[in-house]
Amino acid sequence: MKMIAVVLAVLACAPAAAAGPCLSDGAALTGRFEWASLTAPRGKPIPAPFLVLEKPICTQSGAQGTRVVLELQDSAGLERIAIGATLTVRGNYAAPQDGWNTADIVAANAVIVSRP
Repeated sequence: MKMIAVVLAVLACAPAAAAGPCLSDGAALTGRFEWASLTAPRGKPIPAPFLVLEKPICTQSGAQGTRVVLELQDSAGLERIAIGATLTVRGNYAAPQDGWNTADIVAANAVIVSRP
């Protein structure tokens, strides 16, 4: 009986997994556009384009969350996208590899496939 209580306690503390299969590289991802700051190693804020998702997702690389930083192949016209606009992107999804990235997921080599 104690073992069951321990297992239930561990499961209750585990992070909630995203429903459904995890996202693979190149899959389309839709969310709300915003600018947020990454904090550089010396504490200097760096503005970065983000996609904020309605529900948490997971990626096949093991990243999970709702805040996706966009490392775009071509950022031309990015400044003309309104904050709060709905965007769809495709990219290579992974967890951030540095301690100063405030994103849950990095979309490297990202391409915007749908925008207002």
